[in-house]
Amino acid sequence: EIGVRLVGSEMCIRDSYTIYRMAKDTYGEAYAQENYVDVWERDVELSQRNFYRRHPEYLEKLPESARSIVSGQLQYSDLSSRMALMLLDIEQRVGGEEAFTRILRDFYQDKAYTAVREQVKSTEFLAYCGLTLDDMAAYR
Repeated sequence: EIGVRLVGSEMCIRDSYTIYRMAKDTYGEAYAQENYVDVWERDVELSQRNFYRRHPEYLEKLPESARSIVSGQLQYSDLSSRMALMLLDIEQRVGGEEAFTRILRDFYQDKAYTAVREQVKSTEFLAYCGLTLDDMAAYR
């Protein structure tokens, strides 16, 4: 589902990645790995093991208000952690931190995106990075 979801909220792209990078630069790679990457990986694993994700038929039996809350929590947690991991993967695929920083800077300075400041689909961001949805299949 990440393949068609929006990447471009600045929280998803810049905040998650920037906070990770600041922690890495300030406290070291081991700290950033333990407190960010490992947490994101654990969140994805827990999301996959979630009862309602494994048994959606029970989610459908919940009252609408509860179903909406549970669905939203699952969606947000899964999406935010998967997206953060996907960004780290993209960073490596485009040549590391410096290259990815340049891509992010250029992407957000590009007139096509700054003029409207609309959210951008992940396919657009991936294309800007020279990647496709197939390259990111592990995160769908």
